[in-house]
Amino acid sequence: MEKSNPELRKPLLSDVRVLDLTQYLAGPFCTRLLKDMGAEVIKIEAPPYGDGARYAPYLRSGYSGYFLQNNCGKKSVCLNLKKDQGKEVFYKLVERADVCVENFAPGVMAKLGLDFPALTAINPRLIMCSISGFGQYGPWSRRPGFAATAHAISGLMWVAGKVKDRTAPPVAPGAAFGDTGASLHAFGAISAALYRREKDGQGEYIDIALLDSLFDQMDSAIEIHVMSEGRDDSALLSPVLAGNNGYATLAFGTTDADWKQMARIMDRPDLVSDERFSTIKQRIEHLDAIYKFMEAWLKEFDNIDDALRLLDEAGIVNARILSIPEAVEHPQIKARHMMVKIDHPVLGKVPVVNSPFRLKHSEAGLAGLPPELGEHNEEILNRLGGYGLEEIQELEEEGILYRKTIEAKAFS
Repeated sequence: MEKSNPELRKPLLSDVRVLDLTQYLAGPFCTRLLKDMGAEVIKIEAPPYGDGARYAPYLRSGYSGYFLQNNCGKKSVCLNLKKDQGKEVFYKLVERADVCVENFAPGVMAKLGLDFPALTAINPRLIMCSISGFGQYGPWSRRPGFAATAHAISGLMWVAGKVKDRTAPPVAPGAAFGDTGASLHAFGAISAALYRREKDGQGEYIDIALLDSLFDQMDSAIEIHVMSEGRDDSALLSPVLAGNNGYATLAFGTTDADWKQMARIMDRPDLVSDERFSTIKQRIEHLDAIYKFMEAWLKEFDNIDDALRLLDEAGIVNARILSIPEAVEHPQIKARHMMVKIDHPVLGKVPVVNSPFRLKHSEAGLAGLPPELGEHNEEILNRLGGYGLEEIQELEEEGILYRKTIEAKAFS
């Protein structure tokens, strides 16, 4: 990437301070994006365990790759918000904050005395974002909601199940798109609110639901349904086609020119004159038939990559369907540096997914290690709350603050 003036490479959100009262994925993914853009993110965790994602057994020595991935560069304050002294500490941090993000169940923040009216009474410029399964109102608002429930209710599982067969049962998508989709919507709304606040000084409250966000991301599926008398076959527009040594997906038939190219590549001139495939509408009506003879064509090749090269040469959009190990090693992923290693003091070099942000005039990306529980108690309370070291020690002795460092263990 071409280097610009170093004075201009200050991260876009370097003057923004975020209080992060989130755990697991939907909230931490959002606040990590804010951190990637340069914000100071202070992770407020509850004693004695903190973010529940810390302990998912996905890495050696009791560490969680899930937690490492979503908390790089954040600072941890382990604070008991159920006690009045803990709330007083938090209120002092709110005075110096720009953004507060939480993903408790609706009603919890109000019960703690930490809802938007309470916090904006302290800091009218505060931007607060609540992320929940179903949002802050509606008949399902108080129900527990996770990515899987958003996948189920939004229609995603139903559509995903029909990628290969219209009669197939629903399937889980295999990744928490409900969580990350909500995170992306929250990140965008927070960024927009920060921009508006620079103009008028006004704070904002943002209500993000996993279900709303995923429903919004359902691409053409919902519009095909509402605009075509109830059709339910949008998944078939993204086929999974089997070859002899792998699977592929491709986009074809959007234009008549593409369809003629496909017919030429497959040496099937009869397809161009076939009335079933004469228009885009007709081709969509007969996708099942199209995919059968396309899959038969792919299986004429011992190596599916040979078929995909022909599609590349003809300008037909296609891709081999990769496993996770294959995706990690893909040359485009490597060229974009989407996997990087963090130098963890216990685990050593640990690979994590990099930030997707690429900016010309500003720094962006992973910066720093994920924090140990309560690692930054002293720094944050002293710098932002005005607490002396003796006061901080007293808060720890009284159970208002908590700190825990996981010791290194021998790896097997």
